[in-house]
Amino acid sequence: MHRTRPYVHYCVSKNVCDCGRVSIGHCLIYARLPVFFHCHVVVKAFGSSSQTVTDSSMREYKIVVLGSGGVGKSALTVQFVQGIFVEKYDPTIEDSYRKQVEVDGQQCMLEILDTAGTEQFTAMRDLYMKNGQGFVLVYSITAQSTFNDLIDLRDQILRVKDTDEVPMILVGNKCDLEDERVVGKDQGQNLARQFNCAFLETSAKAKVNVNEVPTLVMVKSL
Repeated sequence: MHRTRPYVHYCVSKNVCDCGRVSIGHCLIYARLPVFFHCHVVVKAFGSSSQTVTDSSMREYKIVVLGSGGVGKSALTVQFVQGIFVEKYDPTIEDSYRKQVEVDGQQCMLEILDTAGTEQFTAMRDLYMKNGQGFVLVYSITAQSTFNDLIDLRDQILRVKDTDEVPMILVGNKCDLEDERVVGKDQGQNLARQFNCAFLETSAKAKVNVNEVPTLVMVKSL
């Protein structure tokens, strides 16, 4: 299920923004953007047109961003893909973004699924988890409950994937709000050891460790 939002089309062959069309053209890359984005904001991080559009041999990875509502999942995702900090964002149902990245010398197409954190959309999570190849589990360092929620969330991933180990990273977001911290860094490190996964504290607003998050998940997937 996708929220209805305007699409911004980026024509990689002409390097122009085409906001007047609602159907995908063969040369167009698209992203679902917040409704308040203006037409001059386009996704610029897809690499060259030849690699983005025609390289069928490029490996693709699906990463799912999960966590409670309000922890900054959408802000992290948009900052990584577009280099923009979104201060106010409508509660997400599901938003999908694509970005071409290089990992260990390989060009890869990364698809990031930004999911809902609210209770009414939890029934959709099984499908996200089933299709995801790697997972970003996000909590806010300013809210203990968002940290506690990740234990059940990880258990759900393992149940859906029917395995004991899945590529993932634990992310403590909003590390710029040190004065409001209630979850210690050592708590995050200890939980990451329990999960047998990487750990980072990030700030979408201050651009701290944002680019490292998807890369660490992908490296474990390779």
